[in-house]
Amino acid sequence: MLAALVQASIRHKLVALIALGLLLLAGGWAAAKLPLDAMPDVSTVQVAVLTKAPGLSPIEVERTITLPLENSLNGVPGTDELRSVSRAGLSAVTMVFKDGTNPWFARQLVIERLRTAQADLPPNAETPELGPVSSGLGEIYQFVVKSDHHSPMQLRTLLDWEIVPKLRQVPGVVEVNTMGGELKQFQVVVDRSRLKLYHLTLDQVVERLRASNLNTGGGYLDRGSESFIVRGEGLLRNEDDIASVVLHTERDGTPVLVRQVASVRVGQALPYGVITTNGQGEAVTGIVMMLLGENSHKVVHAVGDRVKEIQKDLPPGVKIEVVYDRSDFVGRTLSTVLHNLLEGVIVVTVVLALFLGTI
Repeated sequence: MLAALVQASIRHKLVALIALGLLLLAGGWAAAKLPLDAMPDVSTVQVAVLTKAPGLSPIEVERTITLPLENSLNGVPGTDELRSVSRAGLSAVTMVFKDGTNPWFARQLVIERLRTAQADLPPNAETPELGPVSSGLGEIYQFVVKSDHHSPMQLRTLLDWEIVPKLRQVPGVVEVNTMGGELKQFQVVVDRSRLKLYHLTLDQVVERLRASNLNTGGGYLDRGSESFIVRGEGLLRNEDDIASVVLHTERDGTPVLVRQVASVRVGQALPYGVITTNGQGEAVTGIVMMLLGENSHKVVHAVGDRVKEIQKDLPPGVKIEVVYDRSDFVGRTLSTVLHNLLEGVIVVTVVLALFLGTI
């Protein structure tokens, strides 16, 4: 059969050349569409369930959150392994599914089980959330935000509210994790003796602050052919707004405000760790996670282009410095592969010429 194919190619040279050209074009098109990465992603299909519970110790998290979630998630079809980690204020349950399981179908199964598990969790536990649709090789881009004229709190605020939302718009990006810096928050420091003087409890202060921090609608006021929207604006914007919240009203009608029992200030949230770069002190960093199954080479280049656009809109003195770029790793790997292929072609050519007398 092979001899007949060779003879036919010799007799019909033009047809053979056209077929060869079409094959080369098809091969080039397929190579252009081929996903490029430094290494194959052989990780299993996993779904992570994350639940925050501020104030709970690891033992309390294990007993009141992790165990109820594990009981509810046991028996999900296709589950191969179930493991968990309980930390201070955080429960992480990871479900590993069998190879070949559709990751979106697996997440849907987990969501259905979580709906019933929510009722068994303590009141101070937040709603369980699923981890990003990514894998162990999903970290494709890492950067730090630097400035000599901005505080760590200002840099973290820029990262969370200016940089991250724009990076999440890049096709193929599923999440951008942020670390470092100082997370801005308003802190209400209560004086216990003042609370006792006004016969108030800490729970009452928390509840009044939560209830006051919202805007409400009151319908419409019609006047002739015009309608006026009635709204109640109570959203807290600064320290003075928080200090002016009414906690209680005395019998004579005198209001008791937050400033009478506590001091309000801008502070940082309790840090759970510190990240540094090149031993130069604490840094504010972001890690870009790629959607499972995407072309890392293409996504990384899109992220790099978006970072250049974001840099133009940042305040003077603020700089985004790239720490890790998967495309560099991919480029070096491809260069090594091409180099090895070239060496292989040369060796084969030399061997054929020496031992067979022909190429």
